[in-house]
Amino acid sequence: MADPKRILVLAHTVGEVDRFRAVAEKLALELSLACSDASAPWRLDFATRDSALRIVEFAYQQPLLAILPMHNDAGPVAARASSMLGLPFHTPRAADSCANKSLLLRKLVAHKLRPDTPPGADTALGETDGSLQLTCLMSDSRLRVLVATQAIKGRILLSTLSEGTRQGVTAALATLIGALGLKHGPVHVLLDTRESVSVVDVSLGSVVPYTSDLQFRIPLVDQDLSFEEVVVRNALGLDVGRIYLDSNDGVTAR
Repeated sequence: MADPKRILVLAHTVGEVDRFRAVAEKLALELSLACSDASAPWRLDFATRDSALRIVEFAYQQPLLAILPMHNDAGPVAARASSMLGLPFHTPRAADSCANKSLLLRKLVAHKLRPDTPPGADTALGETDGSLQLTCLMSDSRLRVLVATQAIKGRILLSTLSEGTRQGVTAALATLIGALGLKHGPVHVLLDTRESVSVVDVSLGSVVPYTSDLQFRIPLVDQDLSFEEVVVRNALGLDVGRIYLDSNDGVTAR
């Protein structure tokens, strides 16, 4: 009998994964769940690397097609388990950097992606500034921007930015891939574009709050897809090469 097509979702609580359950059912996948609290039968401490070994042991009994961390703090465990099992995901060093903000800051400064701000300096992004939130998807080390959002304007087309800002964003993303070891899966990048383009934060969770209302379309798939389904399809190697937002089909960048 063939092994079921199984994915593992790492979450904080059982209640968070309803949308992933719906995706698994739609794609005829078996879904396993590990949580950082006691709400699931399988509890994993995402702060310990031993949890990655537990996932590998589980996968020997229940083969996995993908490991999806819902939140950024589960990224290091997912990355190490995926690496040991030969599954597509970001590298462990990328996940470590995104989960450890002090380490992330050092790497961003070292690669000139962020200024070396003196301690105590006010670098907070306000509501009327040039903050730019990008939701990206990577496949085989190739990054594409799916959604661009500004604090005041909401979702925008990258083409509406000035040429200098667009070039700065493209250069920053290209440098970021090598600097952190980003490879495969979702990437959420917060940029500051007030003067020059600099990277404020990077996270690798499969969901963030503002993705819950996104609907996408993929060629040959005659229906709207949630962000969670896009993430799962990408993890399984299904074609999402020309994905676009239903309400903003110009939001693409390479």
